[in-house]
Amino acid sequence: MSALPNTAAFSSKSAIQSQALLPGVSHSPSFSCAPSSTAARRHISAVHAAEPAKAPVVAAKAAAATSSSAKWTPETWKTKNALQLPEYPDTAELESVLDTMAAYPPLVFAGEVRSLEERLAEAAVGKAFLLQGGDCAESFKEFSANNIRDTFRILLQMSVVLSFGGQLPVIKVGRMAGQFAKPRSDPMEEKDGVKLPSYKGDNINGDAFTEKSRIPDPNRMIRAYCQSASTLNLLRAFATGGYAAMQRVTQWNLDFVENSEQGDRYQELAHRVDEALGFMEAAGLTIDHPVMSTTEFWTSHECLLLPYEQALTRKDSTSGLYYGCSAHMLWVGERTRQLDGAHVEFLRGVSNPLGIKVSQKMDPKELTKLIDILNPTNKPGRITVIVRMGAENMRVKLPHLVRAVRGAGQIVTWVCDPMHGNTIKAPCGLKTRPFDAILAEVRAFFDVHEQEGSHAGGIHLEMTGQNVTECIGGSRTVTFDDLSSRYHTHCDPRLNASQSLELAFIVSERLRKKRMASHKSLLEDQKRNDNVNDLPMYTRAVVAVTSVLPSIREGVLSGNLTTHLMEKVAKASNLASQALSELKKGAMFYKQVRWGSQEGMLVGFITALLLLVLVLNPEIRVGKATMEIVLSMVVQTIIGVASPFVDSWAKERIKHRENSGNTCELMVKIVSYIEHVLKMHWNDHDGLG
Repeated sequence: MSALPNTAAFSSKSAIQSQALLPGVSHSPSFSCAPSSTAARRHISAVHAAEPAKAPVVAAKAAAATSSSAKWTPETWKTKNALQLPEYPDTAELESVLDTMAAYPPLVFAGEVRSLEERLAEAAVGKAFLLQGGDCAESFKEFSANNIRDTFRILLQMSVVLSFGGQLPVIKVGRMAGQFAKPRSDPMEEKDGVKLPSYKGDNINGDAFTEKSRIPDPNRMIRAYCQSASTLNLLRAFATGGYAAMQRVTQWNLDFVENSEQGDRYQELAHRVDEALGFMEAAGLTIDHPVMSTTEFWTSHECLLLPYEQALTRKDSTSGLYYGCSAHMLWVGERTRQLDGAHVEFLRGVSNPLGIKVSQKMDPKELTKLIDILNPTNKPGRITVIVRMGAENMRVKLPHLVRAVRGAGQIVTWVCDPMHGNTIKAPCGLKTRPFDAILAEVRAFFDVHEQEGSHAGGIHLEMTGQNVTECIGGSRTVTFDDLSSRYHTHCDPRLNASQSLELAFIVSERLRKKRMASHKSLLEDQKRNDNVNDLPMYTRAVVAVTSVLPSIREGVLSGNLTTHLMEKVAKASNLASQALSELKKGAMFYKQVRWGSQEGMLVGFITALLLLVLVLNPEIRVGKATMEIVLSMVVQTIIGVASPFVDSWAKERIKHRENSGNTCELMVKIVSYIEHVLKMHWNDHDGLG
């Protein structure tokens, strides 16, 4: 990478006008500038690529339901209580800076944002894995092309390791190009008896312990914008200019990692990938396709400095939706996620994918309320819940959060942040994080989701591609005594490249085990299907319907209706329909069971299955009122067709469940009830026992 241009030559103009955009994403034709005051502001248009969105953008109803609501504007956050915001001494200067920024081009585009949301929707159902990482807080002093390149490179390495083990697409999102502001637990900092305002990030004030440096300066927002634009310019060039080509997989190793255990493991994996690429080429398969020569990469940061975020909010001309154009993904932090707070008010109106940082302090009911505020239409990919609470709390608290979200029928991507819950103070006074504690929290996260039948959707790390000594432990052991040698962070300790790669291998192995278990389950299903192929049609129908019910129940619990499950439902319905045809001819089981109840039961179960699939399919948006009607139909169908096989007590219980307030819990009980009735019927007749 010696040919990298001098970053000092980058300007905000050149960064925005660069045509090296992320691959496979679409860009909206224009944005209008979102006003941040009652004074009229200029409307601008930005240059965008012409590629259309993969999924159609529903403008009218979606806009009314989310960001274009008449009750929301980019300014309504000002009517709420805003925590963690600086107090600027010169309001006139602040307004002047915000007016200037409101006229700047957006840093990211609506099409890119929508593309990320689509990928995150895949992670929510276990079909992709999110890798989100980067600096705790970016700084002006350490801004350089080499630092950007090294962080990008270690994220590429980690994604190769994760995708190889999990056989899943890895969504690469950097904590980059905007992660400046940091919330503080104490507004004041004291040294040697002197108290000054806390350092809140380079886009707000300086880290030098002087009175002048700690005064919030609005002009720092313009510098942060320009640095973010230059960072994005370089990231886009790396992502699409050949640096991220899979053929270079063996060349991504960082120098100081090369002669380590992780470096050796990575090189072994890279050579296997290289051999596979060589085989593809020898077989005549092209490796010059964009999928092999480019990569998708997105940016994210905490939505903390609301004046900055508002100034970069734009209205998309194709959809009428508002987007926060400072990053592809924004998250609300633990300290600013109040239901009636300014940060939640702002985020509910922008259409970006949103993260919610959650600690052990989060009440399950409050989490579901917050999700409902930020994602009232329950759109897949919109909400990522980033859990940060330490290993012990993870095992105790996370199951309750998962069950609450599942019970509310909400679709989210669950992600583990093993950094913030494991910060300790070293004997030398520096903050650090033990690698073993980080690893223990990651393992607890996967264990809980395996136990709950939900999906571990990703990891969120504070990390760097630099050879720093900020977190203790790892195979190349960093000790307390080593901390001061290369401790460069401006805020919290980060994993270095070696530790990051080591963690990636451990997570990859966990993903591999999950994949092998899933493959074993598919083989068992196939074997079971082979064994029943010689049975009579009606028996095969009952077998198929019965076998699909546990999968539907699992789909309800995890919010995941897989393609495999849909195929099983379709097969069960097809077999049941064939059985019905034979029943109508009176050719099967006529003497064993009354014809009417047989036909009625099959019709009822087919109806129930199809209605449940309709309600549960995350791609089909069903309103709450419609869902209640459909569930009522399902319950009544079951009561009607099951009457020959259940007593009045059971019927009363199912009626009681119909009035239950927990929709998802009701669906689980309905599926279990269908299974129970089928098993009763199964055991009552020859050939079904």
